[in-house]
Amino acid sequence: MKKAYQFLGLAILVAMSLSSCYNEDNKIALSCNDGVLNQGEEFVDCGGPNCDPCPPSCFNGVLDFVDGWQEVGIDCGGPCEEEGFFCCENGIQDTNPFDPTLSENWVDCKLDGLAPGEVGSNSECPICETCTNGIHDDGETMMYAGNLIDVVDCDDNPSTSCPPCSQLCNDGLLNGFEEWCGIDCGGVCLSCQFAAQCNNGIQDVYPNDPGRSEEGVDCGGCACAPCSELCMDGILNGTEEAPDCGGDFCPACNDPILCGDGVQNGYETGIDCYDGADGASGCPPCQDLCFDTILNGVETDTDCGGPDCPACANDIEYMSYEVNGVLYESRIGTIISTRVPGTIAIADEITFSGGSAHNISFTIKDNNVIPMSFSTGEFILNNTDLTAFNNCTFIDNDLSTYQSVTDPIGITVNITSIQYLAPPPLPAVNNNAIEGTFEGRVYALGLGTLNITNGVFRVLMQN
Repeated sequence: MKKAYQFLGLAILVAMSLSSCYNEDNKIALSCNDGVLNQGEEFVDCGGPNCDPCPPSCFNGVLDFVDGWQEVGIDCGGPCEEEGFFCCENGIQDTNPFDPTLSENWVDCKLDGLAPGEVGSNSECPICETCTNGIHDDGETMMYAGNLIDVVDCDDNPSTSCPPCSQLCNDGLLNGFEEWCGIDCGGVCLSCQFAAQCNNGIQDVYPNDPGRSEEGVDCGGCACAPCSELCMDGILNGTEEAPDCGGDFCPACNDPILCGDGVQNGYETGIDCYDGADGASGCPPCQDLCFDTILNGVETDTDCGGPDCPACANDIEYMSYEVNGVLYESRIGTIISTRVPGTIAIADEITFSGGSAHNISFTIKDNNVIPMSFSTGEFILNNTDLTAFNNCTFIDNDLSTYQSVTDPIGITVNITSIQYLAPPPLPAVNNNAIEGTFEGRVYALGLGTLNITNGVFRVLMQN
């Protein structure tokens, strides 16, 4: 009995201690002195809605311009010179909206002959050389379409010190004969539809040239596509909250309008469907799409395949692959062979294509006269492998075309299984199954590279 009372007393003490520990009054409140970036702070323990403003610093990415601490450019000049951060040596054009007379007129330099009060007149930077001052000077001209054109920091006269305008197409500056709103594009450079600022994943803002400033990430302004056009590309950009929804221009992320566009966007877990239970998307469960006679959801063919629908019949061709981490699945669009019944073939070839919202195609070719002489193993689809066509393309849903022909890596196809019988005498036809994996990289001038990974395929071929 004594032990029973001891256990009872111990249980009461434990219960009391637990209740006191978990009491609401004992919770540790968020603090502006906890050494953690939390509660909306701009930096650790400062800024935001609860803490004191952050003190000026040469490391905060902000142009500090307050009494006693006035930087010339972001994190440079003024008090930051004691840390070794000089604005005239950082390789960028520093601007100061609080005192424009301190701004640089061009990268790390100012123009000659400035009157007091003009932009850059109080800058400590050296005078810009004429070929690197960001303006048109006498003699900076070039012939274009039969006309003599004024240009900036370049000319087509080899006897002068300025370079040809084509050499300025990759310097990150608005100069040469480029369009006024497109850095490194237009004129003798690439078309401005490939402007670097419209594909860098950030919202570019130009305080001294607001017409070029983007309204959202990679959209708006004079150089980039309108932000509303990004609501159909399947990518999180513009001002969107999720791919193609939310923000200032796109439909709400739970708007049913997203559920019939044939693209996996918003919070969908498959094309036009959602398997979550939190109501974040207005689309039906993916399993419900297995009976609508449409290739959608995560099906590998119409109303079959994938994790939700019944398996497809064995003779269905399919392809799936990832591009930059996004999964695409489809039935293959084209399977062909050069073999003509009743003739001696020079080669066999298999052309793959397909993709939901994207199209990918590549061709495997063997130069052996033996019908269906493909074997397991790798086929490297580039110009170093004579057994394969130098042919691999990827067409994005914005119709940008990428080709492995310009990239020596290309596409590697690994045929893992072939099932076929010895071919019958021509012109009879024999069905053969072939399956395998593929991955690689494709490239387009001005658009960069796309990585294709985790590709799998199964096709039903014919001799």
